[in-house]
Amino acid sequence: MIRKGDYEAALQRCRGLIRDQPYHRNAYVAGSMLANFLGEHHLAESLASVGVRYFPRDGALHYYLGVALLRIEQGEPLHHLQLAVELAPDMVSARALLGLLHAEEGRGAEAAEVLCIPEGVTPDDRRAAAELEQLRQWIRWRKHMNMGGLALLVVSLVATVLVGVPGLVPGIVGAVVVAGGWVAFYRQLDAVSSRLRFEEISQGLRRLNRKERSRAPVS
Repeated sequence: MIRKGDYEAALQRCRGLIRDQPYHRNAYVAGSMLANFLGEHHLAESLASVGVRYFPRDGALHYYLGVALLRIEQGEPLHHLQLAVELAPDMVSARALLGLLHAEEGRGAEAAEVLCIPEGVTPDDRRAAAELEQLRQWIRWRKHMNMGGLALLVVSLVATVLVGVPGLVPGIVGAVVVAGGWVAFYRQLDAVSSRLRFEEISQGLRRLNRKERSRAPVS
C-alpha cells in the first residue's frame, strides 16, 4: 500500500495490525511514519509512544516520536531525537533534525557535534550524509561571518569617535555581513528540512528493516 502511494489505507492497516498484534514492531514504525507524513501528528505521537514501550531501544520509533512531539509542541522532542541518534547512529534523518533544532536555537557547537557521523558508522543515506557535512560547514561559516561582522562594528564605533561620519562605513558593512549570513544560513536550514520531509517515505521504508537491539517490552 505504501509503495503504491495509498498512505491513508496503509495507516489504517497499521492501526489494525497493532490492535491484533501489540508486538508488531513494523506496524508502529510504519504507522507513526505515515501519520507524521499525513500531518496527523497526535496520532503519530500516540502510535510511537506505545511503540517505544514495547521496543524502548528502537531508534526509529524514538525519531518518529520526537518528530510528532515537535509538531504538536508538547513533551520533550529533543530527548527522543537524542535517543534516536544514540540508538541508531547511522540514521541520518534523526541527526539532521536534531542538528537543525540545535542550530535554530543558536547552539552551534551542539549542532556541529550531532551532524558529525562517528567514525566507523555507515550512514543509512550517503547522499544525505554529505549534506550533513555541508551543513556543518555552513555552521562554521556563519560563526566566522558573525565574528567578522561584529569586528567591523567595533571598528566602526572607534572610527566614528575618531573621524566622525565616515567611520560608519565599516559598521554598515558589518551589519550587511551579519544580516546576509543570517538569511543565507536559515535558507539552508529550510532546504534541509524540506528535503527531509520530501524523502521521508522512501527512507521510512528502509527503516522497516532496521533491527532493534531489544525486544523486551517496558510497561
